[in-house]
Amino acid sequence: IFGSTRLGVHNADSDIDILCLAPSFVSRSDFFTSFYNELTNTVGVESILSVPEAYTPVMKFTIDRQAVDMIFASLKMPVLPSSLDILDLRCLEGLDDSSVRCINGARVAEWICRLVPNLENFCSTLRVIKYWARQRGLYSNMLGFLGGVNYAILVAQVCQLYVCACPFTLVHKFFEVFSMWQWPNPVMLRSYEDFHLQDKDGHALQVWNARANHRDATHIMPIITPAYPAMNSAYNVSQPQFRVFQV
Repeated sequence: IFGSTRLGVHNADSDIDILCLAPSFVSRSDFFTSFYNELTNTVGVESILSVPEAYTPVMKFTIDRQAVDMIFASLKMPVLPSSLDILDLRCLEGLDDSSVRCINGARVAEWICRLVPNLENFCSTLRVIKYWARQRGLYSNMLGFLGGVNYAILVAQVCQLYVCACPFTLVHKFFEVFSMWQWPNPVMLRSYEDFHLQDKDGHALQVWNARANHRDATHIMPIITPAYPAMNSAYNVSQPQFRVFQV
């Protein structure tokens, strides 16, 4: 489980984000065919929507009236150990881009939980900031604003800067810090590494680097994920949305 549920900021209306991991002999095609068929015949499962062609392929459904977003990755392992550590770099070896994006959703959530100095204060602060963003119409990746993981990283950054602050102070500091932030300087919870792991085609996994990559240098509001390979989680923010966010 990852997303808002893993971070402890879900509410009654939240979807549960689930990463389904499988050994190498189970493919993404199996997930979107035989598993889909299994779901359609399962009592209590309704409103199934399969989106295999999405940027991050997803299966959406409700089970016992609880909304679930399930993504999938087939690891290059014949057997998955019960003690599998999602942060183990071996989980990334030989995966395609879609699988890396899927598995990194869970890896990012785990890293955020490990990097904040006080998880309870982080959760309280993030709840307030997400509520503010929704009330202001600033909560939407699809519309070029920020989404859950973006706000989680921003709040985690403030928590790292003010380790002993209470949630009231952290909310105040959130607006203070990011009203003065010198964008496009990136927000980073930890320095990122490049382990030069290869995908299934033999290409190195691409790590965000504004100095080495011209396209990364054009990003307006870099909010960098803490899990390898580091990515800009706010790559789709454009100038109009950025100006609104600053206001």
